[in-house]
Amino acid sequence: MAGSKNANAQEVMLMASNQEDAQDIYSLNPNATRATIRSRQEQIKESDGNLHFKDFSDVKQDRAINAIQTGIQTVKGKGK
Repeated sequence: MAGSKNANAQEVMLMASNQEDAQDIYSLNPNATRATIRSRQEQIKESDGNLHFKDFSDVKQDRAINAIQTGIQTVKGKGK
């Protein structure tokens, strides 16, 4: 996919025509991604049906890490 519009994508959507194809597509994911999928599915099941993307625990964690890294870069930039 290098050079394509999906080269830097975090996620790529593939459609399956049946359950076997869906399982084949799912198996392409690394173990960490499968864990994220399972975690998100569980959060959706436990939600009241009003779950926003930003409310997934992995997304919250990524946002917190990015905020910390941005803060560190800001402090480093002020020290110059």
